Amino acid sequence: MPHTLWMVWVLGVIISLSKEESSNQASLSCDR
Repeated sequence: MPHTLWMVWVLGVIISLSKEESSNQASLSCDR
């Protein structure tokens, strides 16, 4: 079970990072 929870936590971090990257790209496009 602990291994599954670790995988879920990693997935959450990856999703948060992807969201931040997408928002950063959107802001860059707006600046341009």
